[in-house]
Amino acid sequence: MVFIPASDNPLEDKDEPLRFNIADIFITGSADNTIRTWCPEKGTPLKVLKGHKGPITCMITCPQGVILYSGSSDRDIRSWDIKAGTCLKTMDLHDGPITCLIVVNRLMYSGSQDGRARCWVREFGDCTRCYKGHKHSITSINFMMAFVIYTGSGDTCIRAFDAKTGALKRILMGHDAAVTNITIVGDKLYSSSFDGALRVWNIKSIKTDPDGEEEAEEMEHQFQKKQVKSLEDLDHRLNGYIGNDVDMDSVPDNRGA
Repeated sequence: MVFIPASDNPLEDKDEPLRFNIADIFITGSADNTIRTWCPEKGTPLKVLKGHKGPITCMITCPQGVILYSGSSDRDIRSWDIKAGTCLKTMDLHDGPITCLIVVNRLMYSGSQDGRARCWVREFGDCTRCYKGHKHSITSINFMMAFVIYTGSGDTCIRAFDAKTGALKRILMGHDAAVTNITIVGDKLYSSSFDGALRVWNIKSIKTDPDGEEEAEEMEHQFQKKQVKSLEDLDHRLNGYIGNDVDMDSVPDNRGA
């Protein structure tokens, strides 16, 4: 859901109770593949935005609140004129459902279940960068003004990329399950995970470290070793389960049937 306040209702006075303006807009995305804009004052629909061929998974607006960007399980990102309810552009380079979107000035960044993040020029819909490396879906994406992109993933890791070049700067490892969300406040990054932990990372050195790529390569190597060990441990446990818990003499022989 997205809320766009009217220009004369900026919600700056936090001591005043919320009062809807007739020009306020609510935007909702649905599993029926459509997006709807609403007048919250009256509770009535304004426009139905059609074009996606799958459920809507994420939405965000431009800073001015006039253009909406939507991601879908159909792998597409679409931009919409909110007032007119018309589709302006379709961005279709991802190979999996879109999971997250952020807008930074003239650019937009997207994450997908294909394990990649992309940078788009909003005005033209052109993709200028692709950020690779995750072994699972990207679940969350965030931007630091020092031109660093952070992505959280189902592979339990958070990766920091140089936003301009796409080079990997750092891998943050510590979670034991998929990362669900990441938020940046000052020089700290906060991450949540299905492992039930909230972790706080000091990312000040990432934006200033010129040798971050070498460290990232070493951490990538460590991550690969950790993944291999996890698979070996799983294989060992499965072998033990089959060997100890299944009585092969009790398995019926149907070969003569």
